[in-house]
Amino acid sequence: MKWKEPVNSEFYKWTTHAKEKMREYGLSATRIKLVVKNPMRVEENFIENVILVMQPQSLRRDKKTGKKVWSSEIWVMFKILDLEKKVENIKIPEKFKNLFEEKKTTLIISAWKYPGVSEINDNLPIEMEKEIYESINENKID
Repeated sequence: MKWKEPVNSEFYKWTTHAKEKMREYGLSATRIKLVVKNPMRVEENFIENVILVMQPQSLRRDKKTGKKVWSSEIWVMFKILDLEKKVENIKIPEKFKNLFEEKKTTLIISAWKYPGVSEINDNLPIEMEKEIYESINENKID
């Protein structure tokens, strides 16, 4: 099966680093968007204004305990960009206000699979932090 490269749109921008990691781990743009919209866990990280979210790759219930269990995780690091559309000097009826809300663009910085269950508030490996930090500083948005 051929991997399809994600395309920048009004709502999602993809860094070169994210595209490379998605190809490496076989992750699709649809799967990454799903993780961003419905994360199971949100973590603080080492870079300001950057969000780190996780969703299990496949989730099941333990037959004995009934708890949710998984064997690997999908992580996504992203940033909300302030590319806002403003509507000025127009009187908009209340029921249509939501159609003209300011829209935000999500910059997907990195994505990866973690082979196991990570600890809550566990730090990223130093090599990964360095690689991601360099990617953000280069601002390679395709």
